[in-house]
Amino acid sequence: MAFAPDDRTLAFGSGSNNDGPAITLLRAATEREVSQVRRSARQPLPSHSELMASIPSRSEPCPANLIDLSEVYTAPFEGFSGLPPGIQTLGGVQFDLRGIVMLSGSHPDMIHDFPASARAIQVGRHCQALHFLHAASWGEEGGTTIGEYIIHFTDGRLVRSPLIYGENITDHFCPSDDPPVSSPAARLVWRGENATSRKYGGEIRFHDFRWKNPYPESEIKCVDFKSSLTLSGPFLIAITTEE
Repeated sequence: MAFAPDDRTLAFGSGSNNDGPAITLLRAATEREVSQVRRSARQPLPSHSELMASIPSRSEPCPANLIDLSEVYTAPFEGFSGLPPGIQTLGGVQFDLRGIVMLSGSHPDMIHDFPASARAIQVGRHCQALHFLHAASWGEEGGTTIGEYIIHFTDGRLVRSPLIYGENITDHFCPSDDPPVSSPAARLVWRGENATSRKYGGEIRFHDFRWKNPYPESEIKCVDFKSSLTLSGPFLIAITTEE
């Protein structure tokens, strides 16, 4: 009697051949398998060229400290009342608002098959801090790490900055009386509405998460943006360097 290599079949027999009858066992699916099934049922994204046809061109001239995310957009920035695409100042910081870098999560109602990461977002600048304009889709338990930014320096160093739900990031759609995130590094810089909030009540919120650079003397080469594939999928709207 032995398990077959797939761990699902129990074979009965004599000797080492186990050539007798077999019983197929049922077992609970792992979290990873459930996530794969959910993702396989999601709608594919358009090609990057098709997506960029729906995203406005970068303004000319555009301040160099407004980082160009064109290569990693996964959705257009649209439908937010009173906040049109383009260069906008939110909470005293300029941002280039044209698209969204939406990453995947495990929530069963996530429609599209977004990627789990956006890698090597080019920065190429010295700075005192990075401002990440971001939010998330779907809620999660407070204190859960739903993703991270990985900041790479040209000298080979890197720093990981976790995205902690309720601390420096939260669902973009929430009741108007929801408390703000707890970290003073993440400021609520825009609140408004879109079609969903008008239909169900509540409001849309975007936070500016200011990551203080511990190595301002070193040039930041690029940033990786990663999802932890929890229920809540993080998304990034813009990055601005503070110099």
